[in-house]
Amino acid sequence: MLISDAKFAAASVDQDGTTRKFDDIGDLLDYYADHPGAKVKASFVHDYPSEKWLRAEVALFIVSP
Repeated sequence: MLISDAKFAAASVDQDGTTRKFDDIGDLLDYYADHPGAKVKASFVHDYPSEKWLRAEVALFIVSP
């Protein structure tokens, strides 16, 4: 998948080691909603200012129009 802006990128690792990268957190959520049998081991998002990867469960999300 093409990542258009790294600040919004997301990624996941499944229990079987499969890694997936997404253009944004919405694409990650949509993928797993469409694949309910997938077993997610970890999800990651980019920190907006530094673009470093963070575990999604510790990230603070802000919704804006």
